[in-house]
Parts: sequence; structure tokens; C-alpha cells
Amino acid sequence: MHAHHASTLQIRLSWTCFAAPWLVLSPVGGWLADHANRRYVALGGLLNGAAFLSLYPHIHNNDLIVALGSFEAIGAALSAPSISSLLSQGAKNRELSRRQGLYTTSNTASLALGAGVSGFLFTVNTALPFTLVALVSATLAMTTIVWWRNVAGHVSPALA
Repeated sequence: MHAHHASTLQIRLSWTCFAAPWLVLSPVGGWLADHANRRYVALGGLLNGAAFLSLYPHIHNNDLIVALGSFEAIGAALSAPSISSLLSQGAKNRELSRRQGLYTTSNTASLALGAGVSGFLFTVNTALPFTLVALVSATLAMTTIVWWRNVAGHVSPALA
């Protein structure tokens, strides 16, 4: 947003408008994880994030970017519980924390790597980091079709 000369207020609003749907819709995402096919919900959320990443550098209206951030957050809030549920699926008690730690470490490392590479790519072209990360994200999201093919889409009634 800074590259599009957004005001400080618009930048602050973008964070607020991204956080509000998370606050309101996270319980709905939890309900979806329990009642819908988690694989589809998770894949939809991952592709939602990739789609918005690909759009942002091409939108030059800061007010529109603020509003679109809310829609991006809706997909994230609705899918995060399904992703977490799939992560813990089938884990034995002694390995659940290790899985969560590995997920958190991988997520943080990805963010750090993305931030470092994106900083350089941003100097080449302001749209390049967004486009590249959108392509990588969409590609990795599509691999979940293979990775999760043998994972139950719905929560077992015994676990619910």
C-alpha cells in the first residue's frame, strides 16, 4: 500500500479490516472444520490467499485494497481451523505437540524466507513478489490434493 501512496490511516485500516473478519468468523471456521469436508475448506482457503496475492499489485485504489483485505481474511478465518484439524489428524498424544511445533516452525521459516526474497524482488518490480508468491502458494496448495488423499475429509463421529 505504501508503494501506492496510501495514507497512514488507510494502512492502519487495512490491518483492522483484515483482523475483524478473523475475530467474527473463526468460530464459523471451527464449525466448518467439524461439519464440512476439511480438505475442501482448507484448499479453498489456501487458494483464496493465493488469489488475493495475485490481485493486490494490480489494484491502485487504496480504499479497494482495504475492502478486499476483509474478503481475504474471510477465507483465511474460515479455513484455518480445518488446516489445524488436518494437521492433528491421526496424531498420537506423544507426537501432537511435535507436529504443531513443526508446523509453526515451517510457517515462520516460510514467512522469513518470503520476506527476505520479497524485499529484493520488490526492488526489481513491485508486483513481482506478490505474483511469485501467489504462484508458489497456489502450486503448493494444489499438492494438498495428493498429500491429503488418504486423510478423512470429515471428522470421525467418535472424535466429534
